[in-house]
This record gives sequence, structure tokens and C-alpha cells, in this order.
Amino acid sequence: RGSVQIAPPYWPYERDDEYKATDDGADRFVTEIRTMLQERACVHSSFSTADEVLARQWFNDAVPLERIRQAILLGCARKYVAWRNNPAPHGPIATLRYFAPLLEEIAQQKLAPDYWQFLHNRIQRHEKLWIEKHHEELPSGVNKNIDIESEKTTGTHPPAFPDGGS
Repeated sequence: RGSVQIAPPYWPYERDDEYKATDDGADRFVTEIRTMLQERACVHSSFSTADEVLARQWFNDAVPLERIRQAILLGCARKYVAWRNNPAPHGPIATLRYFAPLLEEIAQQKLAPDYWQFLHNRIQRHEKLWIEKHHEELPSGVNKNIDIESEKTTGTHPPAFPDGGS
């Protein structure tokens, strides 16, 4: 008889031999990531056990929270642009793993720090439109009161998205 072993990325539970004591730092890290996801209108994550395991893995790998924040911002910005370019139904982002490839992408790029503030300000308009379109579908806890005044910026800015989107 053969046996099947499920690889760790597909098994959201810890095995008894891999159990680690709960760490307050890891708990705060996971809570911060959960809060970041709840702030974005295009993310409808229940923050599953698999999401928590991934967040704890990022904590153990010393991935900076700021890089995770940037990955969420970039992923959501791209989601909004895809929705704006093709208004066919686009489902929300449902899992933290959606942002995992963006962490590597951001680590390889050298973007100016003010780019992220610009992107944050730019995304406000897209989120407002997303909320108007998907208002009934939004779960409780999602910020439905986007302040469009915060999107007004001055000066010259880099392109809205590194991958060439608008």
C-alpha cells in the first residue's frame, strides 16, 4: 500500500511534531496583516487557517510588514485596474496567498518610497468606484467611506503601476 502526504502549502494545519508555542509578536503580526486586508474593499477574506499559517511563515521569515502592506496595495491596485479595463464581473481577492508573488516582485524592484504614497492616494478613487459597483456584496468591516479628498496630490508622480497598467 502507498501513502499520500499533503505538502505544507496545501495543508493549513500544524502537525503535532511541528507545534510551536504561540508568540505575542507573531500574533500581533498576524493581526496587523488581517487589518490590512480588511482595509481594502476588493478583499473579501475570511482570513482562513491557511492565511494565518502563511502570515506566521512570513513572520518567521522576517518579511517586513511594510513590504506586505506594499504587496497588498499593489495587488489591489492591479485588481482595480483589471476591473476598470474589463467591467465584466470580477470576484474579490479571497486569500492572502494572492499577494505572495508580489512580495518577491517588490523585493526585486527599487521603487522610490514616495511611489507607495502616490499609489495609496491613487487607489482611493478606484476603491470608491469599486464600492459603488459592489456595495451590496461588501462584507461588514470593510471601509465603505473612502475619502476622495485624500487622493488629491500635487507635483509629478511616477506611473500608477510598475507593470504598465493605468
